[in-house]
Amino acid sequence: MQTTFLLAFVLTGFLQQARDVSQVASENAAFTKIGAEKNLEARKQLVSNFEKTYPKSDHLPQVFMDLSRLLVNNTDFVNAKQYAEKAVSTVARMKTESSDPARRQWLSSLDTSTKSNLAWVQQMMAWRDRQLRSTVLGKR
Repeated sequence: MQTTFLLAFVLTGFLQQARDVSQVASENAAFTKIGAEKNLEARKQLVSNFEKTYPKSDHLPQVFMDLSRLLVNNTDFVNAKQYAEKAVSTVARMKTESSDPARRQWLSSLDTSTKSNLAWVQQMMAWRDRQLRSTVLGKR
C-alpha cells in the first residue's frame, strides 16, 4: 500500500513537471513566433494572444517593449505609448509578486529597461509633435 502511494506521488510529480516543461516550450515557441513576425497587424494579434494565453509570462515586458518600438517605427505613437506603459506596469506587478532576491534583481534591471523604453517613446512623440508644429506653422 505504501509503495503504491509513493509511486502515485512520484508519478503525479513527474506528470506535473512534464506539463510544466510542455507549457514552457509552448510559451517559448509563441514568443519566438512573435519576434519572427514582420507584419505589424499580425504581430499585434500574436501579442494579444500571447498576453491572454500567458498572462504571467516573464516574456511579456519584452513583448510589449518590442511592439512599442515597432509601432514607433510605423509612426503609431499613441499605441506605442500604450504598450510601453503596459511593459512598465507589467514589471511593477511582477516585482510585487516576487520574493526571490535574484529574481527581484533581474526585475529591477528589467524595470529600468521598460522605463527607458517608455521615455524613448515619449521623446519620439514629442519630436513628431515638434515636426508637425514646424510644418504647420512654418519656420520662424
